[in-house]
Amino acid sequence: MDEKQKFRPKNAKFESLEQQQQKKRVKHIVFYVVLLVSFSTVFFLLWFLVFFKVKNVEITGNVRYSVGEIRSAAGIAEGDNLYSVGEAELNRRLTEKLPYVSAVTLERELPSTLRITVSETEAVMYSELYGGKYLISKDLVVLERSDNADTANMVEVSAGDVRKCYSGESLTYADVRMADVVRTLYATLDEYGLISGVDSFSIKNRFDISIRYRDKLDVYFGSIDNIDIKVRFFVGILEHLYEDDKGKLDISNIKEASFSRYND
Repeated sequence: MDEKQKFRPKNAKFESLEQQQQKKRVKHIVFYVVLLVSFSTVFFLLWFLVFFKVKNVEITGNVRYSVGEIRSAAGIAEGDNLYSVGEAELNRRLTEKLPYVSAVTLERELPSTLRITVSETEAVMYSELYGGKYLISKDLVVLERSDNADTANMVEVSAGDVRKCYSGESLTYADVRMADVVRTLYATLDEYGLISGVDSFSIKNRFDISIRYRDKLDVYFGSIDNIDIKVRFFVGILEHLYEDDKGKLDISNIKEASFSRYND
């Protein structure tokens, strides 16, 4: 009678073989995934480089600068890749080279059109420095030196020692806090509709601030602290002054103001 011999796999060896097969499958999957990603990356990179070329550049919002000046400052030429320059870099190029440009937005229309929209600022203040007139934006950016500019509708600013005054850059004072004082004072007066009547700022330091208003009132604010309250106080006082009143108005104390008329 034949005897049947039975064999049973040892559990340890069987599990080891199973693990090896599993590792091989994982390696194969990883390899093909990496290969697919690499191929896709190269494919799309070549696609962008070859097919998306600049053919049309549309520029809007420009008043002071011509289309040619903006294109030249942007450094974008026909045939460049549509994605070669981002909005942040374009904004940096234009604001550095064209001081009256305050902001830039960039849109792309596939396959070949760039749309550049510029926002321009204007000179609202000026300072007489180094024997010339420097025109300044409300953000305290130096726009240009123009000794013959019509400054009748601008605020003359005297605010201590100037450290740096270069076209296209922010005006910098020896006291770095002074720039914030000027910006805050201008913005607050503008908010309450008074800036059109302001002739000049005289800011000896952060605690000694005056303005000349409509060439007839010298208004002393003292410090920049509580400037919003002081300006609103000023608005209320104006309602009680006569049209031909001239004098010095002290509103450095937000609880009580004093007015001294000038003798003609």
